[in-house]
This record gives sequence, structure tokens and C-alpha cells, in this order.
Amino acid sequence: CRAAEKPYDVLIHFHGAPPVLEAAFEKSGIDGALVIYNWGIGSGAYEDPFQAPGTFNQLMTSITNGVRELCPNAAAPKRIGLSAWSAGYGAVWRILDRSTDAAKIDSVLLSDGLHCGFVGNERERQINPALLAPFELFADQVVQDKRLFAITHSSIPTPYASTTETSSYLLAAEGVPRI
Repeated sequence: CRAAEKPYDVLIHFHGAPPVLEAAFEKSGIDGALVIYNWGIGSGAYEDPFQAPGTFNQLMTSITNGVRELCPNAAAPKRIGLSAWSAGYGAVWRILDRSTDAAKIDSVLLSDGLHCGFVGNERERQINPALLAPFELFADQVVQDKRLFAITHSSIPTPYASTTETSSYLLAAEGVPRI
């Protein structure tokens, strides 16, 4: 509760192993709260809860109330970070797709989790830009040093746009080199 007595950071992670995430969060030295949601398999399990307007605010109210239950003297959250592995990106996509919610997010980390469909013939593998638009708008702010965005990816071929393809698309759109 020491960290929560002043405005604290919140990191919300979608789709991951709590023991691994808790250890990594502790090692990071972030003075804040880690919240982990595991809602199922496939991005739909993470997209669907955020379809209705106001659901992100409800989630944040629930998180704030939960911290206050554990720490009665808790202040309010200061910064909000989102992270996801694999299918968990669906929640991040929905949150970033609503501008009022996206404005509240300070950082995003996607670990092998940025997928989307294609336009036209699947064999041509032309990424559907509308599906990456929320991430591109967030990346625009990153380039202006207003937000933090990190993506890690594998090289696993998929029938939909892979994390390699989507990462390359965003890097090209922003004119940022791959590191």
C-alpha cells in the first residue's frame, strides 16, 4: 500500500501467466498496481468486453475500488499502461479504438500480439489499415514523445497478418527503424 498512498501507476495486462507477470513487474521497480485479466482463447474473448462505450471507465473504477479495498488510504491512479500477449491485443485494440479511452493510456506493450485481417485476396497479404488504425494513431503520439509503445514479435507464419507483418506495417507508417 506504500505505493498507493500517492498517485500510482496501473499496468493492466491481458492474457498471461500471473506468476511470470508478477515476477517481471516486481523486478521492473514500477511503483504501482499490476492487474491481470485472462478471459479465454482468441482475440474475441478480449475484444467483446470493451465493445460498449463506458466499459473501460467501468474497468478503471473497479480497479481503483479494488486497490482502495486493499489500501484504504490509496490515492487515484496517475498513469495507465496496457500490455498484452497474443490474443490479449484484442482488448488493447478496443480500448485504443475509442478516442476518449485512448487519451487515458500512457503506454502500450504488445508481446507477440498484434494481428489483423487482410484486404482483398488473402494470398496477397495486404494488411487491412482500418484494423491497425487505433495502433497507428497511438504510434503517432509516440513519435511525438507523448506516449510509450513497444512491440515484440515472433516470425511465426499465420493465416492472418502476423505480428511480424503488423509490426513492419506500423514501423513503415511511422518512418521508424526496427530495433
